[in-house]
Amino acid sequence: MSLIFHSDAPLFPLKNPGIVSVPIGFLVTIVATLLFRNKREEEMFEELFVRQTTGYGVAKAARH
Repeated sequence: MSLIFHSDAPLFPLKNPGIVSVPIGFLVTIVATLLFRNKREEEMFEELFVRQTTGYGVAKAARH
């Protein structure tokens, strides 16, 4: 018995629930990304893109 919907029948009687849950997950991710933007990350994107593609601004190799 489902405690949330108080029903014994499944909400979506499908053999593959991914048909419903995957698109819903993508939609929730897109909406959350648009609602909770981080301005600092957006401002740093151009600098990081240039550094990533050209190597400009890298003093020396990092020790790992």
